[in-house]
Amino acid sequence: MQEVSRAHSTHRNVRNKKCAEPVRKGQIQRKKLHPQYVIGFIDGEGSFSVSINKHKTLKSGIEVKAEFEIELRADDRVILEMIMKTIGTGIIYDCSYERYGWYPHAKYKISSVKDMENYLFPRWKPPGYGKTVRPVVWRNETH
Repeated sequence: MQEVSRAHSTHRNVRNKKCAEPVRKGQIQRKKLHPQYVIGFIDGEGSFSVSINKHKTLKSGIEVKAEFEIELRADDRVILEMIMKTIGTGIIYDCSYERYGWYPHAKYKISSVKDMENYLFPRWKPPGYGKTVRPVVWRNETH
């Protein structure tokens, strides 16, 4: 089975050689975007998710994972780099959907609830419309 993305590998510790290494904040040399542009872009393209799974080694037996993502075609990767520079945290992964006949994609991802609280959610004060209201409710579900 071929790995679709570095973020969701079907093989543990095996990286798709067609995908570049993940890019972190310190590696980006782009200008910051206007914060309102970023909020609007996230409102249209951003995705928040919470997954709940059984976990044998945790006391509660349950693992709760929160994630924020924006996935675009690889030729729009510059936009993701500028968004990451503006927000100040996260990782950009390359995704190969070759087996589906799709163009390559790039995914910007924040997986840490603390990073979301410290870097992402403060951008929604005061809350606006659409997805900009939902992170407050979503954040309460992860605690």
